[in-house]
Amino acid sequence: MNLPKISHVQIQTQSRCNADCIFCPYIESSHAKNPGVMSERLWFRILDELLTFKENLNKPEALFCPYLMQDPLMDKSIYSKIEDIYEFFPNTCVEIATNGYLLNEKNRKKLISSVKGKNHRVYISHHGIDKKSLEKIMKMDFNKTEENLLKFIEEASEDVSIRIRGAGSSQ
Repeated sequence: MNLPKISHVQIQTQSRCNADCIFCPYIESSHAKNPGVMSERLWFRILDELLTFKENLNKPEALFCPYLMQDPLMDKSIYSKIEDIYEFFPNTCVEIATNGYLLNEKNRKKLISSVKGKNHRVYISHHGIDKKSLEKIMKMDFNKTEENLLKFIEEASEDVSIRIRGAGSSQ
């Protein structure tokens, strides 16, 4: 059997988001109208089936994203799922993209602990250049989000690879 050399995987483990970004189709999707969470049984079935592609998925340049059109921190089991990914594919790069709203003290510590010392990328989706634009674009509380993000960046220091994505242009 000639299988594709899969090295990038994106899995939607749950279908809820805490933002309503004007550029994202999530709010109009069937997921928003019927939110759900992947069962643990299905999660492990997917991981087991992905072992077929371990040769490519277990390379440092491989990428495993446990989210799709939502904030992965909405999944209460995301940290154990990150551990599972590294257990199955210890060399792969795990990517997490969050808008930061849920990066309270508990989640900051868990996220840092989950990826520290491992191949990872944490993206911060911060689409706005100030309070007015962020609240218009993402429909989230700017003050809470900014406070959580600044604390996360400070606490993560050199232990976490953080990349910030935003909308707008430099001022």
